[in-house]
Amino acid sequence: MSDHRKQQQMSKHQTIFNDRESRKLIGRVLRENFHLYYGRYLLAFLLMGFTALATALSVFMMKNITAVVFGSKEKAAETSFIGKDSAAAEWLGSITHWFTQLFHMDHPGMLQIASVSIGIILIFLVKGLSEYGSKVILSRIGNNIVARQQQRVGHHILGQSLAFFVHFPSNELLTRVSQATAAARNVMQLLMTRVQDVFTAVALVAAMFKLDWKLSSIALFILGPVVLILGYIIRRVRRIVRSQYHNLAQVISAFQETIIGNKLVKSYNLEQTMRERFDQAIANVEKLSNRIASLSARTSPSMELIGGLAVAMIVFYGGYRNLVLGESAHALIAFLTALLLAYEPVKRIAKMNVQLHTALVGVDMLYRVLDADHSISDAPDAKPLQPARGDITLQNVTFGYLPGQPVIHNVSLTCRGGEVTALVGPSGSGKSTILNLIERFYQPDAGLIEIDGQNIAALQTASLRSHISLVSQDTFLFADTLRNNIRLAKPDANDAEIEAAAKAAFAHDFILEQPQGYETLLGENGGNLSG
Repeated sequence: MSDHRKQQQMSKHQTIFNDRESRKLIGRVLRENFHLYYGRYLLAFLLMGFTALATALSVFMMKNITAVVFGSKEKAAETSFIGKDSAAAEWLGSITHWFTQLFHMDHPGMLQIASVSIGIILIFLVKGLSEYGSKVILSRIGNNIVARQQQRVGHHILGQSLAFFVHFPSNELLTRVSQATAAARNVMQLLMTRVQDVFTAVALVAAMFKLDWKLSSIALFILGPVVLILGYIIRRVRRIVRSQYHNLAQVISAFQETIIGNKLVKSYNLEQTMRERFDQAIANVEKLSNRIASLSARTSPSMELIGGLAVAMIVFYGGYRNLVLGESAHALIAFLTALLLAYEPVKRIAKMNVQLHTALVGVDMLYRVLDADHSISDAPDAKPLQPARGDITLQNVTFGYLPGQPVIHNVSLTCRGGEVTALVGPSGSGKSTILNLIERFYQPDAGLIEIDGQNIAALQTASLRSHISLVSQDTFLFADTLRNNIRLAKPDANDAEIEAAAKAAFAHDFILEQPQGYETLLGENGGNLSG
């Protein structure tokens, strides 16, 4: 394929979408998927809420710890886990006495430290279990989304005419089925995971404002430039990812042609040529992957620098208030804890935005396949073919694969039933095109095609094709048994009918010579057969 043709093919599908179109894509993905898993998503959100709450509570635990350990005049929050008059308290009396002696629990503040320690254990237990539950739920939903999208693409392709495959070559389709279908899952998972990080960040920011609104305002002001940096990175990544998909399609194309045409490759000593094609295509994908990795990684130094600046400013101003103005240090320590905890989900959200827009490129390419409709649908009142003699008539038929470029023009002919009609002409004169039109692989641009006086456009396509036997110049065998390959045209055929068909085709004796007879597996495109 020439470079000019490659560029034409890429330009048919390559459009760099903006933020508005990105939001439309996100909305479509949510509309198509969220309602199918509504209950499970709600459960995942609930678990995410527990995770965020547990993270925020750990900040106030830190304030209590510093208040007790460093002897603050402020009263640490009292936490009671067992009622004083409960049966459990009486039952644990002896153990409590031993524990008191061992760890000096009669020392002022030790009971509070013990309570806080138990609280920390419970908080992290809730956080761990909640994270586990939400991740398992989202992973299962994601795997089901991939399966559904692959089925959807497969069913869509089966319903298309041959014109569809002119617009979407096999290497493009394989790339989109394998890569772009996973992009829909990635978008949903990134959106749902971002919900957890947003929950956590909001809870921690709320805790920060409760502890000190002035310091919180300073921190949020410093983090503002992150938005501008992300916008720049996302725009760059979107352009590169789309090119990466098309280059990946070229890698698949090179492998396809080598595998399918392996005899020709070896016969004409084309190994070196194919190696060069492999190397070039793979090098292009690697180069683009490295550029994407480099751009995506830029969020880390940017976030680290801005995050470090925020922490430094808080430490400086908070230290000034503590040392010069004589304010308590415990609130500052708790605030710094909240800030550092909030920094991680905010950093993940920043990275996730880049990953999300990377996945949206794949989703866009997936929807371009699903939205492309080159199918030939039956009319609402379509009828089955009523065969008689089998006469085929073309009346002033015109057709072209590309607009304004007819392959056949005003062709009229009649093929009588019971007779042999040969279409003779040089390559490209339209012989195969006429056969494709008779089977309704394409619709004529003008004119009429009839079988026994019945317009094929008014017939049920399945009924029409069931009355036509096609012996193609392109042989193709499915990777199944000989018996099942013969049965394909008539799934309910019994063994006697299958053997009768094989005998009529003079294949019965040849089949019996195979290792397992009719149960012999043919391999890919009949690769296990000789000749």
